[in-house]
Amino acid sequence: IIQEKKMTTVYISIGTPKTGTTSLQTFMRENEKLLERQGFSYPLLDIGLKRIFRNRNGHFLVNYLIRNKLEENQTLQTELNEKGFKELEKVAQKFDKIILSDEDLWYRCNYRENFWKEMVDNFTAINCKVKIIVYLRRQDQLVQSLWNQQVKMFQRRSRPLQESIENGAFNYFPMDYYKQLKKIE
Repeated sequence: IIQEKKMTTVYISIGTPKTGTTSLQTFMRENEKLLERQGFSYPLLDIGLKRIFRNRNGHFLVNYLIRNKLEENQTLQTELNEKGFKELEKVAQKFDKIILSDEDLWYRCNYRENFWKEMVDNFTAINCKVKIIVYLRRQDQLVQSLWNQQVKMFQRRSRPLQESIENGAFNYFPMDYYKQLKKIE
């Protein structure tokens, strides 16, 4: 009698900025062995992403999904997905529960039509089912947080908060939580 392995559950943790996602990712990376003893893997995927994404192990799903460069990056994203899912398939053979995390998933998933359906299909192909965990922040605080981050990153090009809002600087970021959650669902 050949016993078929039950599907591995992949928990994808997504957070809007300033919801503690980075702290959670750091905690999971620092406690990998403890998580493994509990049957969870927070895998370090060796797929060629820069070191800054060491803790953000779900970033491979959206690394090349950049609003202004979708067409030219399509092949790169497909190749990265193939590498990532190949690595995850190995992890899924050892663990019943895998945790992936990346905050860019919240908005970059919108740059690719059928993103979530394709992801579910890719996970199903490696005998995994997906559960999504989303951390949200009040939208008014989120806009202020996005603006603060923009000021830190682009000091010379930054505008006052009100001007940034009026010019649509944050239109790329889904503020209609219900609508976004329905897409993910």
